[in-house]
Amino acid sequence: MLRLAFLFIIFLWLSFRWWRNRSSVIINWPVVGMLPGLFLNSSRMHVFLTYVLQQCGGTFSFKGPWFGSLDFLVTSNPANVHHILRKKVFNYHKGLEFKEIFAESFGDGIFCADGDRWKTQRRTIHSFIKDSKFEEAVERIIQRKVSQGIFVILEHFSEQREEVDMQDVLKRFAFDFVCLLMLGFDPNSLSIEFPRVPYKQAYYDMEEVALQRHLKPQGFWKLQKWLQIGEERKMKNGSEIFDRLLYQCISRKKELLNRRKTPMDRDDFNLLTFMLVEDNNQEEREMSACKKSEKYARDMAFNLLSAGSETVSSGLTWFLWLVATHPLIEKRILEEMKTNFKWRRRWEGEAFQF
Repeated sequence: MLRLAFLFIIFLWLSFRWWRNRSSVIINWPVVGMLPGLFLNSSRMHVFLTYVLQQCGGTFSFKGPWFGSLDFLVTSNPANVHHILRKKVFNYHKGLEFKEIFAESFGDGIFCADGDRWKTQRRTIHSFIKDSKFEEAVERIIQRKVSQGIFVILEHFSEQREEVDMQDVLKRFAFDFVCLLMLGFDPNSLSIEFPRVPYKQAYYDMEEVALQRHLKPQGFWKLQKWLQIGEERKMKNGSEIFDRLLYQCISRKKELLNRRKTPMDRDDFNLLTFMLVEDNNQEEREMSACKKSEKYARDMAFNLLSAGSETVSSGLTWFLWLVATHPLIEKRILEEMKTNFKWRRRWEGEAFQF
C-alpha cells in the first residue's frame, strides 16, 4: 500500500511538472531534464534548434539531467555573441571543466586559452591574416584545389552519371585547404578515389570524442579514458596520429628554414613559416621565443585547423542545400555567372580571385 502511495505521489509530481511546462518549447522533466525532447528531435536537430531559438527570441537556456553537467545557454543573437566573444571576453573564462574536455586536442591554443595567453595568440592570428602574403596564399590554394580537385571530381561523376556526396567532397576540400594554409602540407584527400587519409580520420575522431564528452557525465568519460575503452580510446589514438603529423611538419619546416640562404619565397607562405621566421616587428620579436617553441606552434596550428576546416565545409554544404531547394535562386545565380564570366566548359581560374 505504501509503495502504491509513493508511486501515486511520483505520478502527481510528474503530471504537475508536465502541466506547468506544457507550453514550453522543450519540457524540463524531473531527473532527465530536457534530454528527451532533444533525443526525439535528433534526426532534425538543426531545424529543431532553429525553431527553439525563434520561439525564445534568439537565446535559450537548456537544462540537462540532474546527474550530469549538461546545462548550457544557446544564443544566435549577434549582440550576445559580440558581448561574450569580444567586448567583455575577459569576463567569460572557459573554466577548468571546459579545458579538461578539450585540452588533449586543442592544448593551450586560443580555443582553451584565457587572459594574456588568449590576447597574445589573438595578436599572432591577426598579424598572420593581415600579412600581405596571406591573401595570395588563400587565392593560390583555392585555385589549385578547385581546378585540380573539385572540378575533376564533379566532371568524373557527371560523365559517369553517378551521385556524389557533396558534404564529403567539401570536407575534403576544406581539410586539404587548411592543412596547406597552416602547415604547408597537402594530405591530397580531395581526389576521385576518395582515399582514406589517416590524419583526416584521426582529426575527425578527436572532434567526435570531444563532442561526446559534452553529452556524458564527467565521471563516466573520465573512467573510459582511464580504462582506455570506448570512444576515449579513439581520442588517444587520434591524438597520437595527428600530433605525429603536426610535429613532423614543424620539424621539417624548421630544418628547411635553417638551410635556406635566401629570403622566404611567397609561395612558401603558411602559418608555420610565419611563426618560425624571425620578425622585424618589435612586438613580434618579443613573442618570438614563445612562437618558436614546437608546443606553441602545434597548439596554434591545431586550433586554426579546427576553426577553418569545419566552418568552411559546413557553410558550403548548407549553401548548396539552400540553392538546391530554391530553383529560382539557382537560375539567377547561373545567369549572373554567365553574364560575368567568359562561359567555358572549364573555367581556367579567372573566377577565383581573392
